[in-house]
Amino acid sequence: MIWVLMGACFSLVFSLGDPLLRSFIVILVLVWSVLGPFALSFFFVELSTALSQKGFYRAALKVSRLGISVDTAIVPLMHVCGMVDSPIAVMNLLNEATALMNLGEFKEAVKELEVAVDKSQGAIGWDHNLTQIVVGQLANCYLYLGRFADAEKFFRRAIAAKKVQLRAPEEISTEPELPLVAALSTDRFGLGSLYEKQLKFDLAEEQHKQAIEMIEARTTEDTHFLANHFNALGDVYVKTGRLEEASTFINRALRIRKAIFSANDIALASSYHSLGCLCLKQGNLYDAKKYLADSVRIKETFLGKTHPDLADTYCALGELETAMNNFASAEEYLSRALAILDDTYGTHPGTVKVLECLSSLLEKAGRIDDVETYKHRATEIRDGK
Repeated sequence: MIWVLMGACFSLVFSLGDPLLRSFIVILVLVWSVLGPFALSFFFVELSTALSQKGFYRAALKVSRLGISVDTAIVPLMHVCGMVDSPIAVMNLLNEATALMNLGEFKEAVKELEVAVDKSQGAIGWDHNLTQIVVGQLANCYLYLGRFADAEKFFRRAIAAKKVQLRAPEEISTEPELPLVAALSTDRFGLGSLYEKQLKFDLAEEQHKQAIEMIEARTTEDTHFLANHFNALGDVYVKTGRLEEASTFINRALRIRKAIFSANDIALASSYHSLGCLCLKQGNLYDAKKYLADSVRIKETFLGKTHPDLADTYCALGELETAMNNFASAEEYLSRALAILDDTYGTHPGTVKVLECLSSLLEKAGRIDDVETYKHRATEIRDGK
């Protein structure tokens, strides 16, 4: 809007001005015409980012694609200016991919992120923070798709590139480096999550502890990314039977998140899921059901009912209902989890847990004939068939 109003002002002054003023206006108009499209593209970056942060993922996707259309239209202008690619174009691609991931469209998101990595390297180089943010998001996308080898490679690249940018401890107070700390924390969170999915719990624990140590040494306030690592570390301890330690970290994460986010924010869903799984392990089934129900409610509100982040919570609810001998409800939740994983990924390592839960449920319900079907499929996935 500002750009358009400036154009109108230039036209008015040009029509009323003397020859010398008109010559000056011509120069300003040239600058205005070059910078205007970039300003418009950057406006779409800011708007799509704000929409994603508020959970309006479909709107964010549409806005980012408008930005990409502008970026495509001004490619000739960039070439005239001696630019191969624009960092703003990279940011629009990153926002598009982020919205797609939040909507569960990971295969499409990967394609956009791979293009964004190439553009970012060409425009600003491999070592630039924006390039490394894109690399980290690409690694996260590979992780969701079960491409663990690719995910680990890109997580490690992103972590190595960011670690060398960290300043010495004595220099920290002279200039804030919170964005770098947040980005490095996100990469370590992703790598820890990868190891957790591979059942390499010692490696997952190491990543989260290293991130917590770095964050606490370089920040003075509790942050949402510190809470992420507390919660993830608690999840690792739940899965390894260290329930007292798990309770400490999961509840600490919840306190931080409640201080930062609203009561129904998507960040709270992760805490409620973790608390539900902890209570389930402790045998506190009624509290487990309450927390898992809260997690599902928030996730469905923000992500819809088919996002892969819901599969873990549906699976946990299936385990819970099995423990309470509510076989029909248990089968419904586990079937939902299986359908999400099958529709999103096809064959995926995370499917094994759901198949094992279904096998246990059917065995407990006395449906022995159906048990072997799920056990056989789980074995095939483990064996890579």
